[in-house]
Amino acid sequence: MATDNIQGLATRTTLPNRTTEGQYSLVATDGRGAMLTSDRWPGRKNYSLPDCAARYFATTNGTPIITQASQTAFVATTPFMVITNNATEAQGTHLYLDTLELTTTTHGAGATDLWMAIKVDGQGVSRYTSGGSTLTSAVTTNHVTATSNAVIKFGAITAPAASANVKNMGYHQVRQGLGAAGDKYILDFGGAPENTGVGQVSTTVGRFRVPCEGVVLAPQSACLLYNFASGHTTAYTFEVNFSYWEF
Repeated sequence: MATDNIQGLATRTTLPNRTTEGQYSLVATDGRGAMLTSDRWPGRKNYSLPDCAARYFATTNGTPIITQASQTAFVATTPFMVITNNATEAQGTHLYLDTLELTTTTHGAGATDLWMAIKVDGQGVSRYTSGGSTLTSAVTTNHVTATSNAVIKFGAITAPAASANVKNMGYHQVRQGLGAAGDKYILDFGGAPENTGVGQVSTTVGRFRVPCEGVVLAPQSACLLYNFASGHTTAYTFEVNFSYWEF
């Protein structure tokens, strides 16, 4: 009896080339020949992600970073974070946002609540002008030296106006009431909803997880995040931990 073999392309540090529409393609495998597939994690994520640990990236800041001062309402040109997928169309690499963890080292004075907005803007449109700090990502697998296509800016950023293709991905109340230095805010992109309320009206340090929309960035597109608060008179300062898949 004849035996058919399925051959795959091992992809530990590089990704397969983008496949032309209507053409057959190679199957991606890990370093031991196991086929890489997409899976949906029940209770964890609401979108499918490639099972490829070699393409998981994380970044953090060495010192706390100041965000926008006196931000009491949404302003499209003053995000606190811009994530750009700098991959080319030919590469076809997408970014799958996982978790953004913000720990306040200085709480915004006068703020009586905290809101965050998430926007995604179209391909080929730059949404960063100046300001903020550059966060450098590292792949989390020790034996891999892959370089990310993401360009990540965080802080008091100035951005150009939105394009006609901008999408409103989310508008979330992260904290209700007076916050405190030491608060931890976790945006869980594509996270499953949970039956918990927002923070109490107090100055007690808290940990607040916010399930957000699944954000997938196509090549040459950007995700912008904004924070604003009622009564806000001085800037927040955050320590940052951010992670994402690239495939």
